[in-house]
Amino acid sequence: MPQDYWGRIVYILQTRGMSYLDGAKNTMIIAVISTLIGCIIGFAVGIVQTIPVSKKDNIVKRALLFVVRLILNIYVEVFRGTPMMAQAMFIYFGSAAVFNINMSMWFAAFFIVSINTGAYMAETVRGGILSIDPGQTEGAKAIGMTHVQTMLHVILPQALRNIMPQIGNNLIINIKDTCVLSVIGIVELFYATKSVAGALYTYFEAFTIAMVMYFVLTFACSRLLRLWEKKLDGADNYDLATTDTLAHTSGLYNYPGEASAESAAAAETEVLSGNAEQSAQSGTAHSSSLSGTDANQAGGRKADAAFGFGQEPTKRAQEESAAASDTNKHDPMQNSGDLDGQELIRIRHLGKAFGKNEVLRDIDFSVSAGDVTCIIGASGSGKSTLLRCINLLETPTSGEILYHGTDIAGPKTNAAAYRARVGMVFQNFNLFSNMTVLENCMVGQTKVLKKDKAAARESALFYLEKVGMGPYINAKPRQLSGGQKQRVAIARALAMEPELLLFDEPTSALDPQMVGEVLDVMKRLVQEGLTMIIVTHEMAFARDVSNHVVYMADGIIEEEGTPAQIFGSPKNPKTIEFLSRFRRG
Repeated sequence: MPQDYWGRIVYILQTRGMSYLDGAKNTMIIAVISTLIGCIIGFAVGIVQTIPVSKKDNIVKRALLFVVRLILNIYVEVFRGTPMMAQAMFIYFGSAAVFNINMSMWFAAFFIVSINTGAYMAETVRGGILSIDPGQTEGAKAIGMTHVQTMLHVILPQALRNIMPQIGNNLIINIKDTCVLSVIGIVELFYATKSVAGALYTYFEAFTIAMVMYFVLTFACSRLLRLWEKKLDGADNYDLATTDTLAHTSGLYNYPGEASAESAAAAETEVLSGNAEQSAQSGTAHSSSLSGTDANQAGGRKADAAFGFGQEPTKRAQEESAAASDTNKHDPMQNSGDLDGQELIRIRHLGKAFGKNEVLRDIDFSVSAGDVTCIIGASGSGKSTLLRCINLLETPTSGEILYHGTDIAGPKTNAAAYRARVGMVFQNFNLFSNMTVLENCMVGQTKVLKKDKAAARESALFYLEKVGMGPYINAKPRQLSGGQKQRVAIARALAMEPELLLFDEPTSALDPQMVGEVLDVMKRLVQEGLTMIIVTHEMAFARDVSNHVVYMADGIIEEEGTPAQIFGSPKNPKTIEFLSRFRRG
């Protein structure tokens, strides 16, 4: 054997190189497979630990979850709190001595590393799930997704990305920690190194080779996992999409296959010609029929002078309204005409308390098909909580929420099925971060409405084009501006074709220019007859588009009526004071 250091290393590699390679192979097989199994165990345990439980659930479910979680907590604490070497000795030798169970070394090796990894991964997964913005869950609930669907398609993909570094850490730890399996006779890299060192009496040189091999294995795995992380992140840029399936008409779009080129051209010519005023008059009449009486509209405009909300619509705005009325006549969303006037929602004596804090008290009002109800009031008055109760994102403490005459606030309500018919748009958008714009608008259709992908894609494209976001179907939410995100959120809600759409301060997080973009989209929806309940601080918008205004203060409805009554001649002193602030502003 050579006497110099490097010579001995070369000699060891030449004579015992295959022993090292066999040990490294066994190390990687055990580490990779056990990490994979451990991740599956960890995900299962972590998901069970985060299943929501409420007082509405039956006692059997709550008791079962309590017992299962207790067992899982004991498993996690025991295997995180004891050395893996001790676990290996206990499981391999103890199972034979105490339980007369003789398992193979390889089965024991996979079992030991897997359950140890699973215990660590369980807490990692639980933390990963809890780290996801609650708005992601609420966004999924709002389109009718169940808890399982939400976890599979929204939460877990994002949690997986968040915990990828820890998965990589666990794999690297397992590559190194397989050395403890030498105590049960597994010939992995460390065992092979000890054998070579003992046979040749070259401990320093033998373990130098092992150290380099461990580093090469862990570094390669680390780089591969980094590449996977980048793949999960998606591209930094996106391409603007173009489509010829939708015919552009004066800034609006017809449903695919239903609008002819002749009608599109005629509509565009009408807007650009001298006949636009006649079209505007018909469009104004249509809007008035949806927003109350002509008297209400007139009263609302007279209120401008008193409260300083703005001027009458310009001629161009009237022309655009006329174009919207004509081009949207083929919209499949307009299936509520037969329901006009029929009561959709009735709130009776609704109350909501968080502990001793009563946020809502004795709320009573109703919404009929075709109504546009705007809820106004100062911040903290309970407006958003009321909307969340209507969508069952919050459970009312008392009272009833009647949907087509059925109380949906009870414990037996299928909340997911109800939310699929009553959509919601949030002030913070709540778009799914792991999906593109197009996927955001398709997932509810395919998973909840059970549409095939082709039909869901066609519908999603239609509504994205309607809100002016058709070119951005390949973008992720992080690549959009606030106004763009909100328009996509509206398109996602519309793609579910709801009977009622709830808007929770949709412009509160936007700058003035973006506010205009979103309000324009909402005005078009009003013209199409969509039933809406809108929580807003935009007083001029509330006056112009609604036929029913509700003013809330301190958790109660202080006054409600038509826009003319509320903005033109309010009776309640609190309403007068609230509206006077906007005149002073």
